[in-house]
Amino acid sequence: IIAIHGLNGHAFRTWTKECPASQPGAAATGTMWLRDLLPSRLPDARIMTYGYDSRVFSGTKADVLQDAEELLSQLRAKREDLEVGYPILFIAHSLGGLVLKQALCVAKDHSEYGELFEMTRGITFMGTPHRGSGVASPALILASILRVAGLRIAKQRLRSLQEHSKSLFNLSDQFRRITAGISILSFYETKPTPPLSGLVVQPNSAILGLADEIILPLEANHRDICRFADDQDGGLFDQVALQLILLIEAMKTKGTA
Repeated sequence: IIAIHGLNGHAFRTWTKECPASQPGAAATGTMWLRDLLPSRLPDARIMTYGYDSRVFSGTKADVLQDAEELLSQLRAKREDLEVGYPILFIAHSLGGLVLKQALCVAKDHSEYGELFEMTRGITFMGTPHRGSGVASPALILASILRVAGLRIAKQRLRSLQEHSKSLFNLSDQFRRITAGISILSFYETKPTPPLSGLVVQPNSAILGLADEIILPLEANHRDICRFADDQDGGLFDQVALQLILLIEAMKTKGTA
């Protein structure tokens, strides 16, 4: 299982639900569910998290394609020590889903990454803007204002999230053609993310529209859709863990088809 964070995310903090400090001056603690909760539900899984520079306030010139190529390069190196190829389940939040889709499209057409593509059997998208995000266009304007003020910002990433972006449409169209052997689960947010009054990613943007895609809402905002504090029955993590278990079963079925 490989988790990929989104815009302005972090390899660990994106997946961590922070808890208030127990007393003034004490350090805050938190639950990193990929490490603290998921192994008890999937004891046989090797769980990893992938990090890349997705900061909004950054001078990086990297775009989604470059991020995707770096992901493939690092995964290929990481898997070279494996005696056998194990199936891969990706979990991607927000922009991480765009990076993943681009990576798999690249892998499909390049033999050096063929094993990575063939062993990708499942994907869980969490608030990924397949059709762009309604907040990205205003954010791009804000980025220009901040740049004038002397603050550096990665405009390429914000531009890639503009609603109805041609590049996004083309990427989703290309990705749909290569998903025959991949089981896909898509979660969408149902709560606004403060200080915004609306959703960051609308439900129709968070789904691919594939015939066998599993589509489910989570009672969370865009930030908390991938952060869970505990494993209480019926809680967000419990819902996600159950769906991951079912997804893995579907992966096994497709893998033997």
